[in-house]
Amino acid sequence: MKRAFRASLAAMAVCLMMLLAGCVIIFTLEGLYSYSIMPNGDILDGELQECEIEMTVLHKGSILKPPASMDVEIEGLLMNGNDLEDIATFMKDELGFDTITYETEADTFHIFGELAIEDFWSGIGVTSVGASIVPTVPLSEVLGTDVYDDFIQCIVDMEQGLMGEATVVELEMSGVLKDASDGEVGTFILWLDAVKPIQ
Repeated sequence: MKRAFRASLAAMAVCLMMLLAGCVIIFTLEGLYSYSIMPNGDILDGELQECEIEMTVLHKGSILKPPASMDVEIEGLLMNGNDLEDIATFMKDELGFDTITYETEADTFHIFGELAIEDFWSGIGVTSVGASIVPTVPLSEVLGTDVYDDFIQCIVDMEQGLMGEATVVELEMSGVLKDASDGEVGTFILWLDAVKPIQ
């Protein structure tokens, strides 16, 4: 009898945990395209048309715990040359990130850091009570204009100062969105190519 009672309590506890977990809004932000960044600052979409970087926004749940920060990893794959350590160190220092790891044989680096998100609701278009979350938003609205501009300028400066002609650095920026209590409330993924064409 006691075993059955304990089993029933355990089952109820698990159900309650699952119910509570399901109520938190979980966001998924994904780049609308794989974008190319050019040395003059132009941003091109998948059809090579000039554009701004946009993110698709998916969400589920109901408790309002917006992201306040994002743990970020940027993976870079060097194509057609360029110095692995120079590129990685430059990006880490310019973005104020913490650490770097290398996969030298694969010409790949990983840099890790954190970005603050100041006003997530406004960034995804929720500017009044009852407003709906829009399906696509500019990355500059999510990260904030200053953080976004610094990120794009970092890539442009890298292209102008460190990359050789006719070379590409493929970048994957992924992250975990966290609320003010450091709880995970979503994911982020964006693909970019830093392109240095023949002049």
